[in-house]
Amino acid sequence: MTEELKYDSIAGLVAAAEAAGEPISALVLRQQARQLEKSEAEVFALLAQGRNGAYIQRQLGVSYNTIKTHVAHIYAKLGVHAHQELIDLVEAVRGGEG
Repeated sequence: MTEELKYDSIAGLVAAAEAAGEPISALVLRQQARQLEKSEAEVFALLAQGRNGAYIQRQLGVSYNTIKTHVAHIYAKLGVHAHQELIDLVEAVRGGEG
């Protein structure tokens, strides 16, 4: 798979997913996840496991406001609006891999 996939239509997205041999949701999540900074990726991994902000704060040893900022950036970059949406997206991708 190329490092950065380009598509400007639904047909292009479908073709890119088929070429990569993965579900569209997986392709989109992987593409969007590349935009995450390292610290955001750490928070994302914990959010994807269903962890909340207070738990993540304790695990990473950063302020709660830092976690809130990372979560806001993650949601914006992945196009979700709530923690459950993020979990649903990750579960859909995992379901498509099996």
